[in-house]
Amino acid sequence: MSIGDKIRSYRHSKRLSTREFGELVGYDYSTISRYENGTRSWQESSDAQLAAVSWQFALALADERTHGFIIDVLKYINLDLHPGNVKDMAMKELEEGLQALDEYRVSGVYRKRIVNDQKVWQELKDAAIFALIMCGVIEERYTATEIESWNREYIERIKSGTF
Repeated sequence: MSIGDKIRSYRHSKRLSTREFGELVGYDYSTISRYENGTRSWQESSDAQLAAVSWQFALALADERTHGFIIDVLKYINLDLHPGNVKDMAMKELEEGLQALDEYRVSGVYRKRIVNDQKVWQELKDAAIFALIMCGVIEERYTATEIESWNREYIERIKSGTF
């Protein structure tokens, strides 16, 4: 399914017009229509705007940009998107990430430093993926407008340094 198809499907599921959806991502309704009809391709430089709308877009974009890697990983781990299950997996990954950070040692030996960096990077990446999926599971319960409001509040917290 193309990004345009995903936009149309999401928009219909949330009962949004092309104009309303366009406002969410900062595009004119005619541009959204072109994406949906396949006469225009979604630009990578606009991924952040679309990913902010829904975890489903974030996942679809990540999968497209990694040439199917993300979906392959999800198939491999047989991911159950029940909120309790995702929460448990996210907590496990966060604990492993924290453990890797606790064990992290900056070494002057180049090979040892690469191994340390790689372990921490992998564990934090795992935690980030499950955290984003959990956000998405939660977002499914709310309208795009409510999620947009949460995003604005979150950005304000970041700007004010209180996150």
